[in-house]
Amino acid sequence: MSINKKTFLAIVATILIVSLTVSWLFIELNNARIENQKALSEIDALLSIIKSLQQKHGVLNTTANVYITKQESPDITSTLYIGNILTDILEERLTGYCKGTYTDPTPLYYVSFGNATAGTSLTQLTTQYSRETGSTSSGIVSMDYYYNVTVTKMFTETVTINAVGLHWASSGDNNLGAVANFPSGYERFDNTWNCSVTWQLVFNLN
Repeated sequence: MSINKKTFLAIVATILIVSLTVSWLFIELNNARIENQKALSEIDALLSIIKSLQQKHGVLNTTANVYITKQESPDITSTLYIGNILTDILEERLTGYCKGTYTDPTPLYYVSFGNATAGTSLTQLTTQYSRETGSTSSGIVSMDYYYNVTVTKMFTETVTINAVGLHWASSGDNNLGAVANFPSGYERFDNTWNCSVTWQLVFNLN
């Protein structure tokens, strides 16, 4: 059976159209799959953040709410994720605010670097290398108020530390609200290395 030129061209055109249509559908389905994966990743990240904003007095927070970025150089960084412990004196202070016996408005925004074993009875780090003033932010997540403290410390000599603390005073004892140990134990910081800390607290009084 012979096929004339016109019929042959029509068949070729039809095959090309079907092929292009199938290719377009494949690309659209692949793009949709990628977008769905991105959306699921964003949801997972948001849920992780919400879970990380849970605090319990005297209990090590097993999900991270203290984020530490260790920067050795512009090209070499690592991030540590830590759970904190709230101290007895912070609980007492918060109770005092509710009772009206504490009226000191000093904010909880100083971060100390040093060594200690995290525990509720601590009133300061066992040994403190430095204490820095942080910047704060606040808002609402999952219908609860959150409060963040962020600080960056540049070291001028080699030090080895295992803990960070959150304070309501720039110096002295009896003002440690929370403490967290590095997950791998001690961390070394050399001259010019940076340590950035973001401390996240949430207020859920239910």
